[in-house]
Amino acid sequence: MPRYIVVTGGSDAGKTSTIRTLWSLLGGNKLPDTPSDFHAMLVYEEKNIGFHSWGDTEYYLNEHAGGIPDLEKNCDIIISAAKSRGQTQEYFNERCKISKLYWVGKVWQSEKNKSLKQAAAHVKILINALVRE
Repeated sequence: MPRYIVVTGGSDAGKTSTIRTLWSLLGGNKLPDTPSDFHAMLVYEEKNIGFHSWGDTEYYLNEHAGGIPDLEKNCDIIISAAKSRGQTQEYFNERCKISKLYWVGKVWQSEKNKSLKQAAAHVKILINALVRE
């Protein structure tokens, strides 16, 4: 079972932007220059890391672009988005054992672009710790 890192926040809080920034920090190929959500996988430090930024509803988590179930087949770590409360939070709480689930909250409220890079850098530190376990 993979480890999950879930970036949380309300609408337009920067969840997808943080995940896209993290994708780049880990060496992912250039994504389209649109702010849209994405579903992809890359190899980092010999670990398969899945990205799924569609986190607004349980349907999007399960079905859109193959969803989380698609990534679970091949990934050691999955990075996803979820709303601050409600159905998507419950989705991950029910799906994961607490030792395999890491929540990243809203840490990017002021100076959004600078803070997005800082949030992604903090998640990269967590990923570096997980790949060395």
